[in-house]
Amino acid sequence: MTNSELINNHIEKLRREITTSSNQNFRAEHLFGGVCLKNEFYDGKSWSYDDWSDTFTDAGNDGGIDWITASPSDDNVIKLVQCKFISSSPSSTDIKSDVSKLIDGYNRLKNNDNTLNQKVKEVFDNQINLVDENYDTEFHLFYSCQISETIISQAENLINELHSSNKVIVHTSNDIENKILMNLDESPYVEEDKITFFKEHGFVKNNKGIVLNISAKSLRNLFKRKKSKGLFAQNLRKFIKKQSVDNSIDHTLTHDRKSFWEKNNGIIITCSDFAIDGDKLRLYKFSIVNGCQTTNRIGRLTGTNEEFEDFAIVCKVIPCGEDEERVDNIAEASNKQKAINPEDLKSNSAEQKKLKNTLGSLHPPVSVQIKKGEPHQRSAEIKITNKDLGKLILSCYLQKPGTARSATSKIFGDESTYISIFKREYNAINYSDLIKLDKIYKEYCKKGKAQEWKGQSFFPMLSDDRRLPIQGLSTHAKYMILAFSILLIKIKRDNSFNPSNDWDNDINLQGPIFKNTRSDNYELKLYKLWNKILLSISEIYSQKYNSGETTGTSNFCKSDITYREVIFPKVYEDTYNSMTFKDDLDMIMDDVFL
Repeated sequence: MTNSELINNHIEKLRREITTSSNQNFRAEHLFGGVCLKNEFYDGKSWSYDDWSDTFTDAGNDGGIDWITASPSDDNVIKLVQCKFISSSPSSTDIKSDVSKLIDGYNRLKNNDNTLNQKVKEVFDNQINLVDENYDTEFHLFYSCQISETIISQAENLINELHSSNKVIVHTSNDIENKILMNLDESPYVEEDKITFFKEHGFVKNNKGIVLNISAKSLRNLFKRKKSKGLFAQNLRKFIKKQSVDNSIDHTLTHDRKSFWEKNNGIIITCSDFAIDGDKLRLYKFSIVNGCQTTNRIGRLTGTNEEFEDFAIVCKVIPCGEDEERVDNIAEASNKQKAINPEDLKSNSAEQKKLKNTLGSLHPPVSVQIKKGEPHQRSAEIKITNKDLGKLILSCYLQKPGTARSATSKIFGDESTYISIFKREYNAINYSDLIKLDKIYKEYCKKGKAQEWKGQSFFPMLSDDRRLPIQGLSTHAKYMILAFSILLIKIKRDNSFNPSNDWDNDINLQGPIFKNTRSDNYELKLYKLWNKILLSISEIYSQKYNSGETTGTSNFCKSDITYREVIFPKVYEDTYNSMTFKDDLDMIMDDVFL
């Protein structure tokens, strides 16, 4: 249980969200975990039962692991999560024990410990396939109660003694509340407010802006007033809790506030304009674009204003008028010095904003999240991140499904790859249909796995040995299956097209993908197509596996070369050139696709 009214309200909100797609009776302690996950790692977006099922592992013999996620909040990181739904504070040794159990569970999982339940193994396997093979791990503990800074500090010392090589992050109810409030914030900026500065310290002012020393006490009060009302709206990221950074800031704030000015980089504020009024700095249409973590940690300092030991913080204020592009450039440049992901640096670019606005203007709208921490468009039924959309474009239109699955860092980190994905010509309905195709494939996999691929819509006549690789390939070969599906549409529109002659160019499939007049059972027809593709891939996989040329379905599906030189010729022969399947293929293509 928790004493937080805000968390309790969001527990009930999540209960309503997921019970619309499931008749299960969810326990409050599990819903608390869901609230933590969706707000910390999924930016507060609405959750369905599918989201829950994909990440939830809490059951008997789970190794102390309640949830596992590869989340969109960080690139190439697996998060292992344990949640404690309690009202009384744990001791430092309790926290240390919880951490040790979680890390031990992860080690058992990596070693394929047979005593762990099947659910935690399946979730781990599925989440691993969303990251590169050189992924990092984080261990997160969420507590539904307040924990004193003293206990947190003692626990961290104990954890460092035992697990210094592991990244451990402890979240209290206050952390969870702050994350919920930030996710609810849709304000583009703070309309107007003021902050106190140390007038006696002087300031440097020119036509570019002003640099001065602001009051930490005043910044704390501003945070309390505006933290969920646009204060961080122009920041490339909302506040993402990083234990190592927080610890460094907190240590200085607790033990040596007088040295904070020389140890901290300070904050940067962009605004439409500002004015000096005595020892007050008046700000108009402003946002903190750099120094989010510093502001958050100072905002959490306890004590009344009278008790507060004030100190100076360097603050740079840059007036930009109505020039949004200048604000974006300042935010990007000022964050390049940090350990920040490439997609964060692209989040304010013109092509990303155009992508978001173009798909968001459809009826019904498609919500594309381009910035970590921003909420999805509430009226949208289809929601996706720009990174996941980038994977679909890379695999289907650029025909690089291996890269899309195993080298996702290239989507934003490699400039030529980024340009080919996000600066290509496109229309909104085409991308909407591509996302819809991906959504149908996910449902196909969900139903197939639920029936162990034995159902009438799948492979009821296959032997268990033949069916065994299907389970892994349905996940690992996803982008290859979607890539080949799109190729078939391209060939349908242009029967002279041969990808083997020109793998390096965009196949340039434009316009709607689906027919408006498709039959009511078109999804079952897609299932039939994907069954044929999946069976064909499983046959060539089994040959390679038995000859020792591959070690498993995951490794088999990581390479564009494997797709182009091994999988494509086999699947093309078994579908497009097949005498026994050609009539079925023509019927599927004519009914479903334009």
